[in-house]
Amino acid sequence: SYNVPPEGGLSRGCYQRSILGMWTATENPEFVFKSHFAQFQEKWTKKFGWPLFLPLRDDDQHLLATLRIPLNDEQAEFDGQVLALAKLIIDSLNEAEITKLLANKIENEKGISKFERFLKLNGVKAEPIVVFMRNLYGLRHGVGHRKGDSYEKAAKFFGVDKQPLKDVFVEILIMATELLQILDRRFIGTKDK
Repeated sequence: SYNVPPEGGLSRGCYQRSILGMWTATENPEFVFKSHFAQFQEKWTKKFGWPLFLPLRDDDQHLLATLRIPLNDEQAEFDGQVLALAKLIIDSLNEAEITKLLANKIENEKGISKFERFLKLNGVKAEPIVVFMRNLYGLRHGVGHRKGDSYEKAAKFFGVDKQPLKDVFVEILIMATELLQILDRRFIGTKDK
């Protein structure tokens, strides 16, 4: 009486691995992001001698380990995952190293703005990257503070009111992975497979 029949079918990857006994890469956005993030960090550090995203402290290691598609459509679950992702790719920007490469210092310049100048200096079309990062930060700001105008603007950008929060976060993970791929192609020279 407690058994619940499964809904849906097997994913293509699951079918290939479980039924056909084939090796196949995951298509799950959370695993794809984690894999790209780790590879990107390693390649960037190897090429430039410093990480673009500061390594997590021991007491923050859980952020990457527990990053996942929200288990439900609860706001608290969504907020927790947004916070973790923002800490990984925004709060962890290596501002000290980025600042060393900028010609001049701008008083009270924040991390994303420094990164924008760094991207432009290196001939990267910064706008799509910066728009994504600022909107992710707007969602993140709504986690630690009362949700206000910046959260509402970011929520509209990501379509929070148009689809379930789980789906919104999947889209955010895909965008974050694309950000890493753009940086990889431009700075490291890795071609997409």
